Amino acid sequence: MVPRCFQISAELFWGFRIFVQVSESTSHEDIVKDIKRSLVEFFTGANLLILAEKASRLSLHLHNDVQDIISDQAYDTTFYACSHIHDSLKISATSNSSACFF
Repeated sequence: MVPRCFQISAELFWGFRIFVQVSESTSHEDIVKDIKRSLVEFFTGANLLILAEKASRLSLHLHNDVQDIISDQAYDTTFYACSHIHDSLKISATSNSSACFF
C-alpha cells in the first residue's frame, strides 16, 4: 500500500485534500469512498451538518488508472477526484488526464 494525494475538484468542495492508501487491488470506487468518508467526517466533526449531507451526496470520479496512481513516478502527484460530467468533451473516467477542474 502506498499513500497518494487526492484533491477534490468540485465547486463547493474544491481544494479538499486527503492521502489515500492504494494498492493494486484498490478500485476507483474504493478511493472515492475513502475521499467521501473523510470529507463527511471532517464536516461532521466541525458540526457543519449541512455540508456533511451535501458531501455524502457528492458524485466523484477519477481520470487515472489505478496502475498510474500507484506507480513509483506518481509519489509526488496530486490526483483529482472530479464531480462533473464531461458530456461535451467525451472524457471517460479512465482517461489519462489527471488535471481536471470544475
